[in-house]
Amino acid sequence: MGLTHQWLLIFASFSALTSIAMAADLYSLIYKGRANGSLGGGAAALQAIAAVASSLIAQSSTSKFYKASATSMARQALSGLFQGRA
Repeated sequence: MGLTHQWLLIFASFSALTSIAMAADLYSLIYKGRANGSLGGGAAALQAIAAVASSLIAQSSTSKFYKASATSMARQALSGLFQGRA
């Protein structure tokens, strides 16, 4: 299974996450696995991450490439990219 398919499965598995409490796990996955900078924690950051992940998950079944972004109340910008391959 290719790396892209693994990420698709990971993101698809989080499609049921709707509450901020569950977004904390998503925050840990994304931040620990892919980020080198620092994104301040707290509810505002978790809301931004949940919004980006939700948007990417929703578009992953219909688009081959999609970019999503959100800004937290603390004015922290967060972007995410999805690229699917056949």
